[in-house]
Amino acid sequence: MPRFLRSLPLLAALLLAEAAAAQAPPIGGWREHLPFNNALQVDADASAVFCATPYGFFSFDKSDRSFSRKTRINGLSEVRVRLMTREPGGKRIALVHENSNLDILEGSKVTNIPDLMLSRVNGDKTVYGLLWHGASVYLCTGIGIVVVDPARREVRDTYRPSQNGGDIRVNGLVAADGSLFAATAEGLKRADANAAALSDYRRWQTLSGNGLAPGACQGVALLSGELVVRRGDSLFIRKGSVWRPLPVDPWPVT
Repeated sequence: MPRFLRSLPLLAALLLAEAAAAQAPPIGGWREHLPFNNALQVDADASAVFCATPYGFFSFDKSDRSFSRKTRINGLSEVRVRLMTREPGGKRIALVHENSNLDILEGSKVTNIPDLMLSRVNGDKTVYGLLWHGASVYLCTGIGIVVVDPARREVRDTYRPSQNGGDIRVNGLVAADGSLFAATAEGLKRADANAAALSDYRRWQTLSGNGLAPGACQGVALLSGELVVRRGDSLFIRKGSVWRPLPVDPWPVT
């Protein structure tokens, strides 16, 4: 496993320990008793580190070494956080909760976009993956890819990249080389990120061969600019047009 991936648990542990000790309330004030010792995701830019935990979110300012926390008590819409993604080149954070409710964080401001949670659409609305690309936040769900416009605070579109245009579970999504790559129950799918009408399932191509067998994909990610796909308990990395196994021993793939 790459060295930087092995260092993430240590980084998260150090941040969580400092966060737990920071922001002690004044005498007579209220203290939060929510566990912050389990990091779901960690991200960073030049000035700050961002961390999602099951019960909230916190950021660490690198310049003054201060922490800022958000929970249901001081602004989040729900108690249980599921996934986090950060606006590319920006400061906004998207948090999706276990019930598919979506919060957009910008500094101390929290904007709630509950459209998916409140939708009466039939099917699995669980969010399995989250991506902020361009001006949109993409929620990977059991019915497809739900596209949210944070500026307008609404769902803009839904993509169902299945063979017949029906509901399909999407486990993850990344943007690379002008394309969107989706890990789905039918395999790895690709579409032109700038194409119109991506809600048309015929815009999506199923990728296999050259070392990648057909079948369901449980995840997709970028590693140093290279595309990595999870299939079962194995990882495959794309080198040019060829897919090669990515050894991770002795760490299990889950």
